[in-house]
Parts: sequence; structure tokens; C-alpha cells
Amino acid sequence: MAVLLLNARGYFGAQKKSQLSLTTRLGKRTFGRLEYTYSPQKSWDINTGYQIGYNDFNLYEKGKRLMNLTYVHHMAWVGFTKSWYKMLVKAGIHFEKFNYHDWPSGPDVFITRSSDKALLSYQASIMYNSLNNQRFSTQGMEWEAAYRLYTDNMVTYGSNSPVSVFQTHWSGYFSPNRVFTIMPSVYGRVVGKNTQSLAISNFVGGNVPGRYMEQQIPFTGINHIEISPDAILAGMLGVRARTYKNQYIVVRGSYGRTANKIENLFGGTNTHGLAGGSIGYCYNSIIGPIEAELNYSNQSKKLGYYIGVGFTF
Repeated sequence: MAVLLLNARGYFGAQKKSQLSLTTRLGKRTFGRLEYTYSPQKSWDINTGYQIGYNDFNLYEKGKRLMNLTYVHHMAWVGFTKSWYKMLVKAGIHFEKFNYHDWPSGPDVFITRSSDKALLSYQASIMYNSLNNQRFSTQGMEWEAAYRLYTDNMVTYGSNSPVSVFQTHWSGYFSPNRVFTIMPSVYGRVVGKNTQSLAISNFVGGNVPGRYMEQQIPFTGINHIEISPDAILAGMLGVRARTYKNQYIVVRGSYGRTANKIENLFGGTNTHGLAGGSIGYCYNSIIGPIEAELNYSNQSKKLGYYIGVGFTF
């Protein structure tokens, strides 16, 4: 699937403290974003913007196609960021609205269209990044912890208490020599209560976070996007071997647990284990990584493959 990302930005004022940015993404997940940023002082930014996007993907559950979803997504936000050293702190308020096309029906469709009303959420996150290379890192780590409080009227959600969501991830890169790099990572996300809302629910699958949905957690061997219960914890261990100059062999294995509540992740009712593995080849070209892999997971229960050309965004 071909994707094109275009960005234009301009600075205003004598000290260039104001910036206006326009971004367009063309592909299966298309969006246009207009964003304004004001920097009152060094390492402080105040930001607001609006984005409209169109998404079209097949949603799976336990390896079986559940439905096809097409929708227009509206999002507006205002917030601030503070950076220092290798850390970034964000906080703000987000407004979201989903307009669905041809919403599917049937006994297997448990996400209700009416549940995805207009949402207003309060968000805060802290991130750390010490990677020596953003694509082919050999040392360093990155981590993030984020909290969101979802409402549909600024105070409550569905006449009840707001919905809390906590999400975190950690990735590290360790190279014992010039050939091998060990790549462990951990992802977790917990939704405070079941909302049957597409915007809030957990999703898993793919090689990179957020490929189709912002909250999507990557998992080896799941090549599509799957809906997941309200609590998920997944870990991955990868080994990358440099065979010649910019060529690599990569082996990955993932294991995870899902449950309807966080206390049931490692026992109890409605819990499920995820497992997957892959082996692949990657070439670091001037247009980005060119990669191909064979993979398997206990969700799909069959041999799958992934081919990627160029940068992922």
C-alpha cells in the first residue's frame, strides 16, 4: 500500500515564535491537519489544531474478520509541551467525532455505533528517548506513560463516571558487539471500564504502533488490526544481526495477555494468551527500510508475511 506524506510550515514574528503547519497524508488512512504552535520561551510550546481524516480497514477478532470499517474522523485539540534533556511532557484537551459509513450489523458486531458519540478527553503524557538512531538503533531506550480521561460532556461519560485509560510502553536496544543488537520491548494499555467504543477500545496488530488506530499496539505475527479486551500487556524480544553493510536478518518473538480486567491478566475469567514469532530480512536504503518477513501467531494460526518499502508514518 503506497503512502505519501506532505508537510509545509511557516514561521511568523520577528523572533519566529509562531509556527503554522499544514500536513497531508495520502493513502488508505488519509488525513489533513492544520496546526498552530506558539513558543513563549525555549523548550515550551502551546499548541492547537484541527485534523480531518478518512480511514478504511478490516477489523479482526481472534484471527477472524469481524467487519469492514470506513469512517471520517474529526479531531481538534489545545495543549502544551515542555521538553528538557531527553524528556517530553504533554498535556491538553482533545475533541473527537467519528462519522461512520455503512455500519455493519449482525450477532458478531458488539461495537455499537451509538457508543462512538462526540468525545472530549483530558490527556497527559511523559516520554523519554535516548536512541542513537530512530530506525536502526543500536543503543539507548525509549519509554512513554500516558493517561486519558474520556467524557462525552466534559464531566461524565454516558451519565456515569468518566472513562480512564492508562497506556505505557518501553523499548531498549543493546549491542554486545558490532553484529548483534538485542531489542526487548513492553506495551500495556488498560481501559477503566467497557464502553464498546471504537475510539477508546484496545487494538493489537502490525509491526509499528498506531498503524490504523492511535491506540493500536504492535504484535509479531498479527498482520492486521484486531480488537482486544480492556486490559492488554504484551512483550517482544527481537535480535537483529548485521550481515553486510546495511543488510540485516531480524528474528522476533512476542507474548502477551489480554483480559476484561487488569486483575485477571494472569489468571481468572475471560483471559487469553497471545504468542507470535517472525524471521525476516531488512535493507537500510536511502528511501527507508526495505523489509520482508515470514511470521506466525496463535491468533491467525497460519503462516503470514509482511513486506514494507520506505519509511513508516
